[in-house]
Amino acid sequence: MSVGWLSGQVTSTVASLLGLRRSPLERMRRLFLLFAYLNVAVVTVLLTMHSRPGTGLRAMGYAGLAVLAVSWRSGRASGRSTGIVWLSDAAGLLLVAFALPDAGHGNGLVFSTIFLRSLYGSAGRVAVHVASAAGALAVAETLTAGWSGTTSPGFLPQLLVMPTLAALMHGSKTSLLHYEQGRERDRVLLQAGNALVGAVGPEAVAAVAVGAATAVVADPAARIGVLAGPPERLTTLAGDATAQELPVPVLAAIAEGRLVEYASTEPAGVVVAVPLLVQGRPGGALVIIAPEPIAQPRTETLVSLVNALALALESCSLAEDLHARKSEERIGALVRYASDAIVVLNPHGAVVYHTASTQRLLGYPSGVLTGMAWFSLLHDEDAAQFVAAYRDLLAEPGRGVALRMRVRHADGSWLHVETTATNLIEEPQVRGVVLANRDVTDRVELEAQLSHEAFHDRLTGLANRALFLDRLGHALARAARTAANVSMVLIDLDDFAGTNDSLGHGLGDRVLTEVAERLRGLVRSADTVARLGGDEFALLVEEVSGDQDAIDTAERVIAALRTPFPLGDRDLVLTASMGVVVAEPGDGVEDVLTHADLALYHAKSQGKSRYERYRPALHHALAERLELTNDLRHALSRAELTAYFQPIVSLASGAIVGAEALLRWNHATRGMISPATFIPLAEETGLIIPIGRWVLGCAIAHAAGWPARSGQPLSISVNLSACQLADPDLVGLVADTLERYRLPAPALTLEITETLLMHDTAVTLARLLELKQLGVRLAIDDFGTGYSSLGYLRRFPIDILKIDKCFIDNITAPGEDSALARTIVKLGQTLRLTTVAEGIEEADQARLLRQLGCDLGQGFHFARPMPAADFDALVHGQPQAATAGP
Repeated sequence: MSVGWLSGQVTSTVASLLGLRRSPLERMRRLFLLFAYLNVAVVTVLLTMHSRPGTGLRAMGYAGLAVLAVSWRSGRASGRSTGIVWLSDAAGLLLVAFALPDAGHGNGLVFSTIFLRSLYGSAGRVAVHVASAAGALAVAETLTAGWSGTTSPGFLPQLLVMPTLAALMHGSKTSLLHYEQGRERDRVLLQAGNALVGAVGPEAVAAVAVGAATAVVADPAARIGVLAGPPERLTTLAGDATAQELPVPVLAAIAEGRLVEYASTEPAGVVVAVPLLVQGRPGGALVIIAPEPIAQPRTETLVSLVNALALALESCSLAEDLHARKSEERIGALVRYASDAIVVLNPHGAVVYHTASTQRLLGYPSGVLTGMAWFSLLHDEDAAQFVAAYRDLLAEPGRGVALRMRVRHADGSWLHVETTATNLIEEPQVRGVVLANRDVTDRVELEAQLSHEAFHDRLTGLANRALFLDRLGHALARAARTAANVSMVLIDLDDFAGTNDSLGHGLGDRVLTEVAERLRGLVRSADTVARLGGDEFALLVEEVSGDQDAIDTAERVIAALRTPFPLGDRDLVLTASMGVVVAEPGDGVEDVLTHADLALYHAKSQGKSRYERYRPALHHALAERLELTNDLRHALSRAELTAYFQPIVSLASGAIVGAEALLRWNHATRGMISPATFIPLAEETGLIIPIGRWVLGCAIAHAAGWPARSGQPLSISVNLSACQLADPDLVGLVADTLERYRLPAPALTLEITETLLMHDTAVTLARLLELKQLGVRLAIDDFGTGYSSLGYLRRFPIDILKIDKCFIDNITAPGEDSALARTIVKLGQTLRLTTVAEGIEEADQARLLRQLGCDLGQGFHFARPMPAADFDALVHGQPQAATAGP
């Protein structure tokens, strides 16, 4: 089997999915089939790149994928699951699991199989499918464990969750199937009602009923007939079932006016007779002779159909009756047995008669409706339609028409009503237009709810991706006609996945809901706020004047998120990266989305917590970034990364007391690359974990060889990113590295950013406490640039505050920066924390900081970052001062 063949299978299936009008259940089935084939594509790539050693195993994996693809498609086409299908699924999963280096990589195929099979067949067949998939998974896990000696940790939980997922999917399938069957039955009844209104004569009415019953029963082998007359002389009005072939118990039930379902061996399997009551007395029955029992919902629909049939036959009888009094009595019998609300209007549209069921439906007291203009009860948006239809109806005696309208209830609410209107003005016994009204409010509200859920996010109530794309398309079309500008802001909450995991999904959902509310308040009601999925949101703003309006929107988003989110006893601060785009003439939906994605990607690559406006140059920047990312993956193995050390000095004595390890990348062709360029890349790709481990080991190894000062070893400071702090192996790595190089733990300072602390998660606090127990010191880097809080300084085990360079630059001049620097130094003294000033470049800055009581400093005034060999020479050759400066 070739990869191309599998791709052809996927392509043909997707085309099939996109080319057909489908019911909700069929859409669900086809979408999950598409999901399954996407998993085939993913596993195909995995097999191509990472299969077990040996050409045979890879071919085995391709064969397994082919078996699954054919099995899924054939199972969908037939709608049945046979033993061959079960074996095919199990064999395909087993072959793929053998070929993959990790059986867990095939989990998507396992769950795709379960999802697909749960949407077909009975619960028993679904259980067999789950058992076969679980068996294949167990065999694969057992053999894989035998080869590798290890067992996948998620194996047992996966086995346990499989029956639950299958049950949920099968339950969803059953609910949708019942819903579709109910809608189909309603449709058949509505069509039958309309046809019955227009049918002339008992035979024509009965033929309509037989056709409707055939659609309801949906069994080609069934024989159906309408039998009418006294019980002893039943005749067939329409259909192919006769009284002569009915068993005696069935005839007795028809005579008594009882519904009966009789299981018989001769001449057919099951006989169902639904009694036809004429003037309250047995007058025949609708008879179905079928090989299999009829489901209860279908039987109930047949009862409703027979009620309508009885009404229609009564109408025929009324039309033939020459005595007005007798006709009025029969009309009374009709309306008494009718579940619909019957109203008779005169040619002017006023109510001249209504049934008691009409009073119950609309809630008006007796006598209020009589004489009232019917259209005055209708919703303004429906009244004009009714008046036009009524005018046309009056022009054609005997004609019927079906309408859906909103009718005002006595309490002021609106009911959705399906109405069948029939012109019987020329009938002497009626002389009016008869309206048969059925309340469908519940059904309409359910349809509206389903429609809303299809286009709105369930959690936040915002527009979802489908609705957003639709509105974006309409906005671009309007802009093309009016030359107006359309802007889009794509928003991604920074590092929210980790925050959500640590908070718990309940609190995470609260935060997402609050974010949605804040975003709603930033735009006009005519604009669109959407949640595209997860922690990704989007704003669609129309009629903007240009780029500046779009940028102003992004800045309002930043300001809205800057306010902390209260979560009980703590606050959460969120940041977001945004891509801003103003559509150009000729841009389509995909163009705008691509440009917004590109701008967002660039914003995240520049350090997050910012926005970027789309510009064509970003395409080149993206290509450049991808190339740089690929080079970074090999930088360690090519020995292109190196550690530089910048001295940290005592401001009081000028002596070197330690150094900060700073990572440098000497690219083979590009030369030195700024850390501001490649560090965000490393964090985004996860490369910061192996790189950070290397830096930690390198820094500690060098520090272990530095001479002590006054009996104390020189300290070494190493920066930690959020990814590293979240690494569960971090504490063990630090402890092992300190022990390996025999560096005292207090000589190691680990620096974390203030923004990282503001997430204030239980994981962060626990990890810092574990590090503190090792004896290392903890520092807050760039202090003062975030939401500085005395509360979190007391909560976290911090030893050192590092004052950001932006405050040091202007410390010698009066102003806010100088005041903030003084405040931070004072805060450190109050909390007994060591203060370190970063970025000291002038002697006056160093002198003033020393006077303020700042403990330590670093910067170009003392020394630039230097290679390890130069720093070693410095500390061995100059034991006291790092420079001649103060």
